[in-house]
Amino acid sequence: MRRLLSLSLYALLSLPWAIAPALAEEKALYLKQAAVSVGATESYLTSQAIRINIASDKIFLIAKAPSWRVVLFNSMTKSGMEMSYPKWIAHHPTWNHGKADDWVPSEHLLKVASPTIDGRHCTDYVLAELMPNGRLVPKHGGTAGHLVVTEVSGIAPQAIHILQRTLDLPQTADLPLRLTLNGKLGHVEGMKFVMGGDSHLVTTKAIKTVPVSVSLFAYPKTFKTVPLELDVLYDSKTLNGNVEQFLDAFK
Repeated sequence: MRRLLSLSLYALLSLPWAIAPALAEEKALYLKQAAVSVGATESYLTSQAIRINIASDKIFLIAKAPSWRVVLFNSMTKSGMEMSYPKWIAHHPTWNHGKADDWVPSEHLLKVASPTIDGRHCTDYVLAELMPNGRLVPKHGGTAGHLVVTEVSGIAPQAIHILQRTLDLPQTADLPLRLTLNGKLGHVEGMKFVMGGDSHLVTTKAIKTVPVSVSLFAYPKTFKTVPLELDVLYDSKTLNGNVEQFLDAFK
């Protein structure tokens, strides 16, 4: 009888639901970044999902496998919008500098270096121009600058592409760390606007692996649908918070 009870207990513990608590947490790649397009962001990327907190954890973007449907949600105003993954990647988010034209699809990248930054293998691209003969040459005006990315493993390519589109960056296979434009008139350093030097359009303050709860990637159940990203992000409170968080990210 004792042996029968032991075998029954073993069978129960072998059921899928019996190990569910062990799946309540997983590892995510965490990035603390700042972008001219959306301000301060904190992103969590895994093999199955991405979450991008914008200004605070009250406004966030979520997408996850298998469909990678993108939902942008403001928990303070209960407003949001959603798009399919292909549409999000193809469209031009309305927060991106208010530009009428989307510069990203026509941008070319030319690899110029493979630096190691903080122990990570990186690739340094210059923004390039395609010549009539098919050659790529570095730009010397307009949007001349550098894009630095790093190799990561265990992260879904869809998550990386969603982050790139959200931050208004050219699509590559690797994780974006920094975008600078050459010789612009000014840039932000902490709370100061400094004249001269390169303009940092995207910068990374931290990158590390952290444990997260799977609930972090839960879609909001209901929200008031609005047509544009700006309608989700900005009211008087969130606008002020976003500006303050953006400036804090450069300290």
